[in-house]
Amino acid sequence: NLTGSKIGHCKLAFEETGKDFEKAVELIRERGWEEPIEQESVGEGMIDAYVHGRDKKLVSLVEVSCKTDFVARNDDFRDFVHELALQVAAMKPKYVSKESIPADEIKEVMKVFKKEIEAEGKPADIAQKIIQGKLEKYYQENCLLEQKWFKDESKTIKNLLDEATTKLGEPLEIRRFLIWEFGK
Repeated sequence: NLTGSKIGHCKLAFEETGKDFEKAVELIRERGWEEPIEQESVGEGMIDAYVHGRDKKLVSLVEVSCKTDFVARNDDFRDFVHELALQVAAMKPKYVSKESIPADEIKEVMKVFKKEIEAEGKPADIAQKIIQGKLEKYYQENCLLEQKWFKDESKTIKNLLDEATTKLGEPLEIRRFLIWEFGK
């Protein structure tokens, strides 16, 4: 089996190089025994575009993946992805989710919030709550999943994603988006 041959190749390379790990790794590469790293398959899905207004100076693109082509061809899925393209054009998020924000940016944002609160002279326990509130607001403004849906502010885009996932019966992932404005 494949696993057995991988182990065998590792043992052989290790023995042939006098049990020198670094040299064994080189030998494995030289002989082509190294398995290529497979990229994770995204399955199915679609990209949708929305071009805004008569002057057509703003466009948004959104990529959403699903598991099956059955769902990718479904009108409910297509409508959901188009709603996301409209949302991106209307609300101009910077990130898909909180988790996709670079750690350095969060640190910088937190520094700004701390300086603002320190300037106000708030007690430490209250300051921490205010900073957390400011961070949540930052997420709501900059993360697509945290934004309120511009057509119904009682729902977030995460709510819409959950509803679409339930309705379509398989996991959906908002993979990425792009906003392109004329002259910017």
